[in-house]
Amino acid sequence: NLPATHLLSDTSSGDKAAALVPADSNVPGAYSGTESRVILDNGNLHLTFSTKGGYPVQASLDSFKKYSGDSLIFFKGKNNELSFDIPVNGKTVSTRQLYFTPETSSLPDGGTQLTMTAEVAPGKRVILHYALPKTGYMMSANLRLVGFQQELAAAKSIPLTWSTEALLTEKDMKNERRYMQVHFRYEDGEHDYF
Repeated sequence: NLPATHLLSDTSSGDKAAALVPADSNVPGAYSGTESRVILDNGNLHLTFSTKGGYPVQASLDSFKKYSGDSLIFFKGKNNELSFDIPVNGKTVSTRQLYFTPETSSLPDGGTQLTMTAEVAPGKRVILHYALPKTGYMMSANLRLVGFQQELAAAKSIPLTWSTEALLTEKDMKNERRYMQVHFRYEDGEHDYF
């Protein structure tokens, strides 16, 4: 098994989010950078995150295989995105366009937390926390906005974009489509699904 976390090499495509970068040399680092990958792995669940956008780009189960014998990968690639539209100084910035600084830490339960931080303006930070327990298949995620009191007071909501392209994992596509569902839980504990 891989260590719980590690940083992979540069995977930059040269995209510097040019549309967001003002012609000022004092631009916060979140608007330009180099994309890299960070891995969280607990022996059950293997997650790969991109520092550009700060979201998971691949998820797989370590001890399961597809019908073909290959690794069981649920999603992988550029067609996967989790982003928020954040109000910043009168404009809207999508987190998918930002470059985040990753930091990993150990949790009291033996799990690992990945904290992705992007400074979008002086005193304004977007922080994404991802926590993976020591064992199990559930990752928790949390968005934290620091220094956005004025923007959040005026905002009615923070739009979320979640798109994923699930990969074929079973031999029979018709059966797979029939039995695959996405489940979620509200903050109050109520469960629902699509």
